[in-house]
Order: sequence, then structure tokens, then C-alpha cells
Amino acid sequence: MNKLHQQLLLSIAENPDRDISDAITNELPLLTRTIKSSLLRNAPAMLSERGLSTADFIEKNKLRWGKAFDLIEVHVVICTELAQSLSFDDEDIQGIMLSVLLRLHAAAIHIAEDTVCLVKNGFADAAHARWRALHEVNVTFLFIAKHGSECAERFYQHAVVDDYRLLVERKKYHHRLQISEPSKDEVDQITSLYEHLREKYGKRFVEQYGWADYLFPHHRGRSIGFAALEKDVGLDHMRPYYKRASMNIHANFNGMTSKLGLLGYPTDALLIGRSDLGMADPIHATAISLCQIASQLIQLQPTLDNIVIANILNELQELIGETLQEKIRKP
Repeated sequence: MNKLHQQLLLSIAENPDRDISDAITNELPLLTRTIKSSLLRNAPAMLSERGLSTADFIEKNKLRWGKAFDLIEVHVVICTELAQSLSFDDEDIQGIMLSVLLRLHAAAIHIAEDTVCLVKNGFADAAHARWRALHEVNVTFLFIAKHGSECAERFYQHAVVDDYRLLVERKKYHHRLQISEPSKDEVDQITSLYEHLREKYGKRFVEQYGWADYLFPHHRGRSIGFAALEKDVGLDHMRPYYKRASMNIHANFNGMTSKLGLLGYPTDALLIGRSDLGMADPIHATAISLCQIASQLIQLQPTLDNIVIANILNELQELIGETLQEKIRKP
């Protein structure tokens, strides 16, 4: 490394009167093209070697955690097939609420699939970060299911607020991003919908969790946050795990020194790739959250078959936890 820089220093020593700045400016385009061409020419061999290394890691990772990987994947498949097997008449549940809950359940399954992919490939911390998103979906699902169709309607309408905020940022930075500026018609349309909802539901509706604000009158003007929703559905005890998973998303020092993929290593160790450590938390947390959201979905159509599935999912998430504990005790 730094061969070019060493050559530059040598050139300066040999030619102290030379205008080095001009020399660098003149030579830089040629040097960039030459080295880039070399890198791209050697890329196939490099990527082939990387692919073999990745395949070898995945195989060894599967030998260590394979049973837990299989169980969580079975868990995801059951939850997926459960949603596909449900059928609702109009009398069963109001349309907007059903639509919102099914979309949240689909989002939960999608995130769980992300988690399965990440742990298999050795990215426990990324998988834990995805569980954080799953926890948010789970809490939102349980909250809306608890409070009914009006809550679902407000959640659905709140999408306009998100669209409006995105539009404002796009309009502000379009020139620096080199993207098209929102048209006047687009701005006018979104702004009109935004103002209509603020007038209809109140000025606090346009805050981040404004769609749920009406259910917390005791907050007396204070904005509600996600923690209020967690507490309302009895999942506030998961906050320590949620905070821990958040370290993998935000740029804080603890998030860089307390990696699941570095369990047992000194805090000054650096993780820049795959690791076969730390799989237990994201796998078990995903199993628990997915079980909770699927069990609540079943409550919309509590047939004997569905209740049996709910029991199976609960027993399966417990088995996943036991399997992981056994693997931790016997690496």
C-alpha cells in the first residue's frame, strides 16, 4: 500500500525545485485510470476467491447453528402459510382494519426472512437490527388490533403525513441530489391532503405517532413516542432488547464496541465481516415477535385449526430458545 505516495516522496527528495502540485494534478487522471483498470481486470479472480471463502463460512456456520436456523425457518414458513390460509367475509372485520393488519403481518414475515438470511450469512448484529424493525411492526399490529377500526383508519391516513415530509425534503434538496423538483400539482395535492387531515384530526396528528395520539389524552400536550405504544400493549419489558438492537442502527460508540459478532472478544476488537457468534438474540427475538403477531392475527378468525397453529407456534418459539441455550452452553 501507499506505493504511489512513497514514489511521490522520493520524487520530491530528488527534485526539490519541481512543482509537485502541478505534477500530481497532471498525472492523477492517468494513475486513476491505470489502477482502476487493473483492479477491474483482476476482479473476477478476487470475487471468485471471495465466493469460495463465503461458501466455506456458511457451511461452517450451518454446522454450528444449523438446528436453530432450520427451526426459525420452519417458524417463518408456518406464519406465511397461516396468512395465506385465512379468509374473511365482510362481516368478520371492517375492510380498512383487515387491510392494515394483513400488511403489517406481511411486513413482519418479510423482516423475519431478512433475519434468517442474515444469520445464515454470519451477520448477527444486522439481524438484530432487523428484529428491531420487527418489534416495531409487532407493537403497531397489536396496538391497532386492540383499539380497532378507527385506529387502523388513522394509521392508514397518516401515510399522507409521511409523504408530505418526504416531499418537503425532496423539494429542499433536489438540486444537490440532482433529481427532479416536485411539480406544483404534486406539491399542491399532497399539501391539501396534509392540511385536511390536520384540520380533521388536530395538529398533533401530523407528529410521528400522531395517528395514535387520541388514545393518550393524559399526555396533556406532550408528543407520544413508540415507548407509549409498547407500554399500552404490554411489551415495554422488551425495551432493553430494543435499545440494544438500536445500537446497531445509530452511530454511537457502544454500537461499535459491543457487537454480538464479537461476543467474548475484547472491546477494542474490530468486526468488518462475517462472524459465527451472537446468533441467539436475533433468532429467538424474531421467533417470539413473529409468534406474537401471528397469534394475534389468528384472533381475527379463531377456528380450532388456527388455535392449534397458534399453540404450535408458541411451542416452536420455546423450542428455538431451548435449542439456542443448549448451543450457547455447548459451543
